[in-house]
Amino acid sequence: MSNYPNLPGVNMTVKDGQLLVSSDKTGNSLLIIAEAKTNLTLPEEPVYISTEEELKANFGGFFYLGELNPIAAEWKAAKEAGVSNIYLLALAGVDLKAKFVNLQDKLFNLMADLSISHVVLSGLYADDVVPALVAGDFEGVSNINDVAGVEVFNTFTATAAPATLTVTVPVTLTATIAGTEPAVVTIDATKTIGELIPLLNIEMAQALSVVGSDARITFELIAGKVVAKSTAAVTFTGAAVLTALALTAITAVVQGVGNPAVMLAAYAERQSLEVGNCIAYATTSAPANTTLAAIKAHVDALVVRNNQISKYLQVVVGPQVAITVPGSLRAQWVSGVTQYACLVNGLQPQIASTNQTLPAAHGLRYNFSLRQLNALVGNKYVTFRTKNNRIIVVDGVTTAPDLYVGDEVIKSDFTRLSTLRITNHMVKAIRESCDAFIGMPNEFPVYNSMNTSIKAVIKDAIDKGIIQDARYSITLGNSLDAATVNMTILPQFELRAIDVTIGLSTPDSF
Repeated sequence: MSNYPNLPGVNMTVKDGQLLVSSDKTGNSLLIIAEAKTNLTLPEEPVYISTEEELKANFGGFFYLGELNPIAAEWKAAKEAGVSNIYLLALAGVDLKAKFVNLQDKLFNLMADLSISHVVLSGLYADDVVPALVAGDFEGVSNINDVAGVEVFNTFTATAAPATLTVTVPVTLTATIAGTEPAVVTIDATKTIGELIPLLNIEMAQALSVVGSDARITFELIAGKVVAKSTAAVTFTGAAVLTALALTAITAVVQGVGNPAVMLAAYAERQSLEVGNCIAYATTSAPANTTLAAIKAHVDALVVRNNQISKYLQVVVGPQVAITVPGSLRAQWVSGVTQYACLVNGLQPQIASTNQTLPAAHGLRYNFSLRQLNALVGNKYVTFRTKNNRIIVVDGVTTAPDLYVGDEVIKSDFTRLSTLRITNHMVKAIRESCDAFIGMPNEFPVYNSMNTSIKAVIKDAIDKGIIQDARYSITLGNSLDAATVNMTILPQFELRAIDVTIGLSTPDSF
């Protein structure tokens, strides 16, 4: 009756334009950092990309000069996996060092306040080593020790490829650091180099713990040579072991060594504590080719790496997975790290990524043997395998470092990704619950209301199966304007092994 404003009646309006699909930026966000192959001038900061048109306008198409554009391929994998809230950041720099320095500056300066749930790094690898870094490489830095992702080591690089250690009596390797008793590791069996280096890392950490040293000493195999790194000035003695490692009469070189995975883990940890929950995902370089020899060499090199980095980081080894992109009917191979991050994003906190189907993956480029999978998972790598015509995740394991108590090795509470995600869920829920009481009087009636709110959060988590139970207390804080909540949660534990016993019986027993 709008044409007759003086008459009572029903006024009708038909709305238009509601069939447009809106961009939902409220869900968990995924930031993909990768190399871009294009002739475009690339954005200097993360850009939200929702369509192929936006992708092409900012980072180029799926191919450039006949080569796959990596950042476009990763975006396509995330889209196909069902994630819509995607941000892209292109790596900048002409070489490994330049890319590392540029990304470090962006992560800890430009993106310091960016709230991102999942960060994926592809193009810089967990097994990359960026040597000879100094403070002058980083803008505004006066001390290289202040740069996240860079560790200052006394570095010993072997002169030749290592040999197999063959001993008939126990031999020792002693590390002497000023101010502490010598840390002694004893080896009493024939060892290949692949067996010796991980053993040395474990037993050296235990030996340092026993003598009360907070130094870290690790051994790695880089470019076919052993590299020993110590966070303190150290002297090694033990002829048999040093000769086998080709570390005899080697002089230490003090240098800053960068690792992209360590840098990404430091960023995820800082964002989790200061801005919001964040999990980081890195990948490793691919084998030289897909021959058995190349895959074996690739696995052997990864197994002897020190992959104990952070509970906030997962390192994906693969194998590489196939995807399809517009413009080609052929399979394109990517690391699978983006698909894995999308899988984790879609799971409830209490559901592990273990044994889950990898989304948007159409095949594996090669296969690891069970022995290789066992060795990689044992060194905290995420791997894939084919089971019942599905590409599945072998184990959802983080790179959380083991704990050393005396001569005992204790697994971190956060070795399991599901435990980390459960904790992150409770941290977020309790933070939001308590935030409503900021600004209220610091007195017991308010504590009673806070107690009710926290109880509701715990009950909701138990009802959803996220935790089994929790206990907590609320007390006056260290100052008149603070309160303290101490909470202990009993998380859900993922089922990883089922032991089945089968026997035979005669017919008269049934």
